[in-house]
Amino acid sequence: MNTVLVLDASAAVRAVMDAGAHPGLIDELANAAVILAPALLRIEAANALWEYQSAGIIEAPVAHERHAEICALVHRFVDEQALFPEALQLAADLDHPVYDAVYAVVARRHAGTVLTFDRRLQALCERAAIPSRLVG
Repeated sequence: MNTVLVLDASAAVRAVMDAGAHPGLIDELANAAVILAPALLRIEAANALWEYQSAGIIEAPVAHERHAEICALVHRFVDEQALFPEALQLAADLDHPVYDAVYAVVARRHAGTVLTFDRRLQALCERAAIPSRLVG
């Protein structure tokens, strides 16, 4: 399969925290030829795991393990510095936060599909004619 997926933090966190509830997500990841993500994913995922930890759902060692699992899902992280001019313009054109635009630009530049649980990100992609798939 020639599928290039751009994994966002919402999908990445669910893949490691609640994989059993989302078998379609796991199948898509397993069948992708390439999984890309902006380096920003590492920070967004760490923040989500911190929230799980703060809520008492997981302990620190588990958060660290899950973060490593998330990072292992991605075949290649894309540095945001080269994405910012285009991402900032997309955000300005569509009145949408830049951090979502970064995922969209990775997909556009690499002929990929954004895989997300985030309806706002999916809506941005739709408005920008960038392929995306809303999971869940």
